Amino acid sequence: MWPRSLWRDLEAFGRREGATPFMVLLAAYQVVLSRYARQEDVSVGSPIAGRTHGETEGLIGFFANMLVLRTKVSAARSFRELLGQVREVTLGAYAHQDVPFEKLVEELQPERDLSRSPLFQVTLTLQNTPVTDVTLGEGLRLSGVESEGRTSKFDLSLVVEEVQDGVVVAANYNTDLFEAETVLKLLRHLRTLLNAAIAEPETRLGELPLMDAEERNRLVKAWSGTASEYPRDAGLAVLFEQQVERTPESVAVEYEGQRLTYRELNRRANQLAHHLKGMGVGPEVRVGLCVERSLELVVSVLGILKAGGVYVPLDASYPLERLSWMKAEAGVAVLVAQEKLADEVASGGELVVCVDTEWATQIAHQPETTPSTRVCGDNLAYVMFTSGSTGKPKGVGVPHRAVSRLVLGADYARFGPEEVWLQLAPISFDASTLEVWGALLHGAKLVVYPAGTPSLEELGRKLETSGVTSLWLTAALFEQMQARQPQALAKVRQVLAGGDALPVARVKERLEAGGVLINGYGPTENTTFWRGATWAALS
Repeated sequence: MWPRSLWRDLEAFGRREGATPFMVLLAAYQVVLSRYARQEDVSVGSPIAGRTHGETEGLIGFFANMLVLRTKVSAARSFRELLGQVREVTLGAYAHQDVPFEKLVEELQPERDLSRSPLFQVTLTLQNTPVTDVTLGEGLRLSGVESEGRTSKFDLSLVVEEVQDGVVVAANYNTDLFEAETVLKLLRHLRTLLNAAIAEPETRLGELPLMDAEERNRLVKAWSGTASEYPRDAGLAVLFEQQVERTPESVAVEYEGQRLTYRELNRRANQLAHHLKGMGVGPEVRVGLCVERSLELVVSVLGILKAGGVYVPLDASYPLERLSWMKAEAGVAVLVAQEKLADEVASGGELVVCVDTEWATQIAHQPETTPSTRVCGDNLAYVMFTSGSTGKPKGVGVPHRAVSRLVLGADYARFGPEEVWLQLAPISFDASTLEVWGALLHGAKLVVYPAGTPSLEELGRKLETSGVTSLWLTAALFEQMQARQPQALAKVRQVLAGGDALPVARVKERLEAGGVLINGYGPTENTTFWRGATWAALS
């Protein structure tokens, strides 16, 4: 129920503007519908009594007709301007109210759809006629009876009625289209917008608020959690080195039975960094990276960053023409690759480092000390190319602070030294950013899956034998694993999935088993996630 004070303000505003309360209400309703539907052309149906002559007032019968009130809602116009348009539209409809709605449909011949009514799908009714008992004589009296409609004739019907204590606002809606919570929110938004429009009618429609202070605070502050503390000014290499000091002997990376502690990984990355610096790698220098999942991959990523460079992932499965274009587009000056891939990828005259075969002969002789580089949070960490599904692929430059924000300034997932992350995504896919840095900046163990695409059974065995606790999967792979390898997946404490809509049935299965599921999705431009939505079974 709306307070009576709001209705008094609405009536007073209408009198000043030469409009009826219905016109003011309709204008506000159409603005809300326009904002929800994201369209400017809004048609609302409204019933009219059809008793335009005094002789018909006492007759029993159905004279009502439906009017179609169509308005152009432009975000740049003011509410006062819209109300003037609504006034003209409404008066014009009243002048032609004798034309039956059925005749209008017959003349206009709109494209018919049995799932909805023609010309309009939402209605507005202002119930301002007092309901009184009718005496017919000889003791016969007719009384009004409250009824509760169970069937919706339209997608959404809004009924407003002034009563003694205030204004009753009720909605009848199609449950195939709307949840009750959505309709209640729409009514709250209508009230908020109406208050604001009456108070400041010169406000542009696009700037009229829908949310009240409480909802805005909840959405912007309580739910979004955008404000967080994280080391935004430090480079990733420095943050990793700080972690090395905290957990030097903990296992940092594991691959096919081989392990490197944080201290050992740091030393190897330092050696590669010194080697790369000697080849001219420094801040903002692009370094192509074509290394399959292995220990060398993790060492290479760290080594490039420790030298101050920017790694540019290159997938050897791509056509050579595309790889050449990517290198030229990114300005790759040096290529770090495995020897078996270097011959295929190195075609632009860039300097090449074979991180596997050159290690013993050249890289291993470099100092193990941390090289001196001047890299801050604003420097680029990597350039990753989009798939090009919407046209030409583009390289996205991601700074160090964006990665640290992803894993150090977030609360959507559990991070810590007790976690075991599986590195499954290709390095050219930004999910690898979460896997690598979600582990290495928290003292966790990163288990690198061998090169190639595993079968569901192979992946399930790996999860169990390696004790993986944190896992990122595409939506499709999550669905397959939940269907075919539910026991192995159940042992993973938190699963992150995204890239597409998650299947509801599989989500329910995961939650019923007591696991945590994080729906994480975001474009490459946003550093992996917009924000994760965490679901967990209620205990």
